[in-house]
Amino acid sequence: APEADACQAAMYRLLLGTDDVALLSFKPEPHEQRFASDQLKEAQAKLKALIGRLAGVIGEKPAVAQQPKTDTGRKIVDALREGGVGVKLDGEPLTGPAFVRYFIDTDPGVRPDRIPQLATMLWTRLKTQEQPQISIERGRIVIDVERADRQTVYWRDLRGQLAKPSRAGSSRFPVGVAIDDSLHWADFAKPQDSHMLVAGTAGSGKSEWLRAAIASLLAQNTPSTLKLLLIDPKRTAFHAFEDSRSLYVPVVYPDDTEITPIFTELIEEMERRYRLISDAGLPDLGAYNLKHDPLPRIVCFCDEYADLIMADPKQRKEIERLVGRLSAKGRAAGVHLVFATQRPSREVVTGVIDTNLMARVCLRVVKPAESRIVLGGDNGASTLLGRGDLLFKDLGAPVRLQSPFVEDEELAKLL
Repeated sequence: APEADACQAAMYRLLLGTDDVALLSFKPEPHEQRFASDQLKEAQAKLKALIGRLAGVIGEKPAVAQQPKTDTGRKIVDALREGGVGVKLDGEPLTGPAFVRYFIDTDPGVRPDRIPQLATMLWTRLKTQEQPQISIERGRIVIDVERADRQTVYWRDLRGQLAKPSRAGSSRFPVGVAIDDSLHWADFAKPQDSHMLVAGTAGSGKSEWLRAAIASLLAQNTPSTLKLLLIDPKRTAFHAFEDSRSLYVPVVYPDDTEITPIFTELIEEMERRYRLISDAGLPDLGAYNLKHDPLPRIVCFCDEYADLIMADPKQRKEIERLVGRLSAKGRAAGVHLVFATQRPSREVVTGVIDTNLMARVCLRVVKPAESRIVLGGDNGASTLLGRGDLLFKDLGAPVRLQSPFVEDEELAKLL
């Protein structure tokens, strides 16, 4: 493999302290490949990053290839002017792992809402595989254009920013990586993040996002500060966590186990905690854990909520009733729900879910209507790029983030 050859040559160049290196291989005839020192600079940077990760040392990130931004920016301006909208670029673009963000300023007298109307024209001029996404962020018009050389964000590279396990535990976890390379956090202890609805079609990265969220919680907690209730109707999402010591009960497969008794037991535990917290004269679990033996937070992840409620119409009403009680009262007792679905229709996102699961993680969906259901009127999730590209909304406008990817090896080490 050429990359492996270059890395091997770079390693021996460092060991031998020489400038030029030749690599001799047998295929079976002898073959000599010479590397000049300037050829090995990129390979050496990647090699150092790899060694740093293996050694558990947080080092500099390897250089990331950039798309030619000037030409794309000019094409955006030209396409919009062709559509009768005078604009100019407003500052330098930002490069994220999946897309490049361009900031646009309109000429005087131009209404900003005219720009989304030209999205299709812009797409045909840029000739990208996916449609550019047009939105307003912090009062500025932004146009996100997919990268041809998309980068993967690995969870292992972010782990150093997670909190160490402590007596109090952690209710925070990163939802994803922002365009400026910072982590965007959610906190179960806050009312706006206490319960979450996650939506995304096949290939959107929904299950991978759930794995990353669970991994981040496990990395920051111990079994005494975190318990996981994992419900897996499709039997494919949570198999890796079956042996985790942090499970509240073994992974629940609804084909094998009745779900209503499990939710009923969770409600009983919630009410028991309310009595303890109330008797102590304290407002919530966080305050209680500071003064008493800590009670672990219980986070219920369900990979496909639609399958859970659609399987049995008679059972659906009871499940929705139990979920309503848990979502209405769970936060103060440290009981939290994270429900995911591939089908964010009105049949699934009913009043109980829509009202009480306030935080929304929306990966790519098929229809703009599905995006509006999840994000409260925003169409943007239908033009996301898939593979972990997401919009997160709790308070204010949705924020575009990239979900980190957890490799099987990293998950095995964590567990």
